[in-house]
Amino acid sequence: MTDEEYYEFIQPYEDAKQMLLTRLDVLNHNLYGEASARPIHNIQCRIKKKQSIEEKLQRKEKEPTVMNAKDYLQDIAGVRVICYFVDDIYNLTELLKSQSDLIVIKERDYIGNPKPNGYRSYHVIVGVPVYCLDGMEYFPVEIQFRTMSMDFWASMEHRISYKKERTDKEQLKEELREYANMLVEIESRFEQYNETDHQQEKKNSRSKTVTVKGGCFCVLYFLEWDVSITLVYSTFILFSDSTFRKYIKVTIRQFIILLRYYSNPLK
Repeated sequence: MTDEEYYEFIQPYEDAKQMLLTRLDVLNHNLYGEASARPIHNIQCRIKKKQSIEEKLQRKEKEPTVMNAKDYLQDIAGVRVICYFVDDIYNLTELLKSQSDLIVIKERDYIGNPKPNGYRSYHVIVGVPVYCLDGMEYFPVEIQFRTMSMDFWASMEHRISYKKERTDKEQLKEELREYANMLVEIESRFEQYNETDHQQEKKNSRSKTVTVKGGCFCVLYFLEWDVSITLVYSTFILFSDSTFRKYIKVTIRQFIILLRYYSNPLK
């Protein structure tokens, strides 16, 4: 992958990331309706560097090409959202997932089900529609939702564990798990100061939420076959109640990528 190929390749991922940041900013301002109760403390974001993309593809035993990066990597664009309370995380993720033009590709709740070493976070990968001159295409953005204490633990764990080779890994793992449990206890004590539950109830009473009641199915239209390009289109029809139907056309290549996303575990 040349530098020129890399910079051209990441541009739509940058666009997807920026659009997602705008949505998160809107949710932050409107979730509870009061400026003093905004759920997000801060947001961090990044686009994977060229070297990082190539190294990850090599670990997957894939050639470091643009095509393989698009097919096999889900975390080229990444956003980390740091919240005040655990409830903020669940409220934000539910509202984000309810947006009809986003596709939830993968999610893992490491808050309800922490990793063995004590790691806690809520991971979700969403497909964000990016509109170009030649049409629309979904690009994945990985989002990690954490509270401040979860982010503190994860940052310290990364700093300590990856600093150099250690001979006390098992002892360190046990200590980190103990520290994680301490932070859970501290976090639970701070929950008594969380006044957003009441504010969310008031806001819900003023708004009507449209939920997706159905599933989705695809109809394949075989238009043309070429040696290098498969011009087959899928139509995804998302059903809610009778208020709306949304039709989204994507290439069969994107359809295959979505299937891979659903079949591969979140890293």
